[in-house]
Amino acid sequence: MNGIRRKSVITAAALAVPLTFVPGCGVELAVIGAAASAASQGAAVYKRGKLTGSWMGPFDLVVAAGEIAMGDLGFVITDSNGDVEEGKWKIVAVDEDGEKVTIKIDRKTHRLTEFQIDVTWFGQEATARLILKRMALAIDIETYEDGTGNIIRAYVPPPEPEASTEPEPAPPSEETP
Repeated sequence: MNGIRRKSVITAAALAVPLTFVPGCGVELAVIGAAASAASQGAAVYKRGKLTGSWMGPFDLVVAAGEIAMGDLGFVITDSNGDVEEGKWKIVAVDEDGEKVTIKIDRKTHRLTEFQIDVTWFGQEATARLILKRMALAIDIETYEDGTGNIIRAYVPPPEPEASTEPEPAPPSEETP
């Protein structure tokens, strides 16, 4: 960072910090609200009608989550296809008004999957975030902090069933009366 830009950033920060302590101006609520919003949404970013993010979760489960979420929210899936080998999938659905929503899913590694929920340029961010939350519920994506302040969203597989140490009962013998 060059000297002039660095001074500008420091000056802007120095001017903004006192505003957070001015009672009644609402800046402190905006700062706190923005931080809380960023933490609750994880790494998903909404821009121009598209919510883009990534999960630490298997590709096939994210695809299934997209289909489940669309169905649960009342969308009609008109197309769901892709290439499992290539790790790319696209789900297209419409709502009751005929508005189209598209989910694109892209495998980056066996544990990292990227997605984009496209509610079109004039679509609602809230709709895209609701689809994202429903997808997370469908496959048990959990949000946790990694200890350094980073918010992580990851698939947590269900626990393995414990092996029974008791022998199975013998089938009943058939006796004739």
